[in-house]
Amino acid sequence: MIAGQAERHAVAKGRVALVKLDRLGDFVLAISAIRLVLQSQEPGASLFVLSPQAAPLATLVFPQVERYVLPSSLGHGRAVLAALRHRGALRRLGISKTICFRHQRWDYDELMLTWTGASVHLRVENDFTRRLEPRRRAFALPQAGGIAWTAGANPADSGLCRELERHRVLVQAATGSMPSADAIKPNLGDSDDVQGGVLVSPLASEEIRDIPRGLLGEALEELNLLGIGPVNLAGTREQRPRLESLVRSLPERVRMGLDIVTNDGLESFVARVGAARLVITADTATAHLACAMDRPAVICLGGGHYGEFGPWHRSERQVWLTEPVDCFGCNWQCVHPEPYCLTRIGSQRLRAGIRHALGHGRVS
Repeated sequence: MIAGQAERHAVAKGRVALVKLDRLGDFVLAISAIRLVLQSQEPGASLFVLSPQAAPLATLVFPQVERYVLPSSLGHGRAVLAALRHRGALRRLGISKTICFRHQRWDYDELMLTWTGASVHLRVENDFTRRLEPRRRAFALPQAGGIAWTAGANPADSGLCRELERHRVLVQAATGSMPSADAIKPNLGDSDDVQGGVLVSPLASEEIRDIPRGLLGEALEELNLLGIGPVNLAGTREQRPRLESLVRSLPERVRMGLDIVTNDGLESFVARVGAARLVITADTATAHLACAMDRPAVICLGGGHYGEFGPWHRSERQVWLTEPVDCFGCNWQCVHPEPYCLTRIGSQRLRAGIRHALGHGRVS
């Protein structure tokens, strides 16, 4: 599908746009919330307004829903140019209401919602967004005709992160019913095909959030001791040079037999995660996919956004590891020589996490 083009054209007013201009992992977190909202709508009454990163998974999980693809983020000048291209097309889709599943909105997100021409906008206002308003939101969505819903500042004692709590509030606004904690957790089934060995996804969207190299070596050594394999290092095609460099830097005793696999399409990548006996990953889309499919997983989570998008669990198979430090919530503006929230996790806790995820022990 060509970005910025709708698969079908509609002119009748009264449609509901489910808006998610976000990355892949963010869309995974919204899957159950989206499913609940779609179930409350008449067939054919809803459509997606999505980013290019989210559109392939939306196609895979919700193939019956029409999609309109927009850039995920644009600065002020480029947003104005985008309006010239997209505003008219969005108006012709006949959207009366938007339900925005992106809760950390910038100027571009607010502008895009106005381009739809909808008279009602359901969206969660939260402390994160409010803090940015004086500096970022020159084009804030007008309150007139809109409904603001405020989520609590802290997640409930239910195994949810704050993003999932915000999704609960949005679903209540859209459907009139507050979903349970279990109902809002992303669910992509549970594959019984576990012939894929161990999938290791060490690289995050920013290098500071990667699994520390020393910790990765400890994980691979533990897998050798347990006799578990094969082990695949996974990443995007663009990350392949970094993965190759990472393998060369590892001790020979742990790098033997490692294979590098790069994504050749979302469907095959999702299948690879679902087939893994164990997933070891940084805080990436891989982590959320593994949890959504209830795979055994060890996830190294730093403190930059701790509690916002993780940790969350489908079951005790998922182990999130971090080292608590007093600078949690730094938005990845690290004040230390290295991210202690990751580098100080320690090999003993990592090895115990692997055994726990595999059912061999407990995490202290």
